[in-house]
Amino acid sequence: MENSATYSFNGVSEHDMDMLFLHAFADDQDFLKLFLEKGNIQMENATIASIEISKTDSELGESDLTVIFQDGDNRIGLLIEDKIDAGAMKDQRERYIKRGQLGIEKGDYDVFYDYIICPEKYYQNNKEAKKYSYYVTYEECRKIFAAKKDIGSQIRLQQIDQALEQQSRSNNWTVRESPNRFLKQYIAYKDAHYPMLNLRTKENANGYWTHYATDFHEVHLLHKLYDGYVDLTILHTADKVGQTKVVASWLQKHGMPNVHAVITGESSALRINVPCLDYNRPFEEVDPHDLDICFEAIKELTDVANVFEVAARLGYTDENF
Repeated sequence: MENSATYSFNGVSEHDMDMLFLHAFADDQDFLKLFLEKGNIQMENATIASIEISKTDSELGESDLTVIFQDGDNRIGLLIEDKIDAGAMKDQRERYIKRGQLGIEKGDYDVFYDYIICPEKYYQNNKEAKKYSYYVTYEECRKIFAAKKDIGSQIRLQQIDQALEQQSRSNNWTVRESPNRFLKQYIAYKDAHYPMLNLRTKENANGYWTHYATDFHEVHLLHKLYDGYVDLTILHTADKVGQTKVVASWLQKHGMPNVHAVITGESSALRINVPCLDYNRPFEEVDPHDLDICFEAIKELTDVANVFEVAARLGYTDENF
């Protein structure tokens, strides 16, 4: 018999969502797979060793969810920040990194990955959210639960719907009129002239940075409009920036003279400097030539990322450059 019951939570807290995600990790393989795919984590015989809510260090604060996987002798930790609509605390993502490094030192796991899980609109309108290496949206989780008919999944579906409705009424984030208007015209220009680019940033965002998808999931391609950068960010590679410089040097010799390697937080990036776009000014004042320089750089780095994806599947390493 199909379940048609209504489950009302009368207000959903982030702790309520933490509990939902704990149970989903424990018994929903599709939910677990979503996180592994986002982090491009390859584990053939992974089992969950532990899941902990609000794991706390007296000096570094707490991680909302800490999930540890075991695969043979290897242990991998996922440190996950959960947000419905609350603002970020000072240095929140940086403290996740420090707690992750502490976990390695204590032998809790061999490597860790930091995530934020939140509504799509929260992610698009929050600069702090974009600092995390990986993100999963409530909407992506919702698709998983909506595809299933068991009672547990239906309860999770209704809970996540109520959390999304609650977030939609929140005043803790603001879409600013001027940047949003600029973003919409930016998207229209992109669609008209560069339809091949896979822009992930939605029209209801502020668009301080725009995010593009590529075939290679281990990188983030970001256009930092006001800063004048297009960055192909290679996650968790700040300590390997020398290898990124080797790749940049190879690209410079093969038709991309403007690319160079930089460190960005815990990662390294292939960067192309482009004209700054001031989203506080009317879009009509932007020189179309400047826009084309930006989008050509995005296209070039998209092509690079897609080559990386093919090279990874073929087993190439930096020694091949």
